[in-house]
Amino acid sequence: MNEDGERFSVEHAAERFRVHLQLAGIDRSELFEDSDERQQVRVHDTRLPFIPVALANGRSETWVADRTRRRSSIMVQR
Repeated sequence: MNEDGERFSVEHAAERFRVHLQLAGIDRSELFEDSDERQQVRVHDTRLPFIPVALANGRSETWVADRTRRRSSIMVQR
């Protein structure tokens, strides 16, 4: 949700994400490559590292669970 409590539009989210990465100075060509061997980076790709990074930075399991909709400590640890 944005600052006004409105849901973000998922329409063209991947394209907007890649544009924002480039605006932030991210220039790793592999992230933007679209070929038989590679797929361009997608917003969904950020899900995997979210939990371990949040926990490593001192966020609680409750904080993580609230944002990921995980219902139990076991699910957060998976």
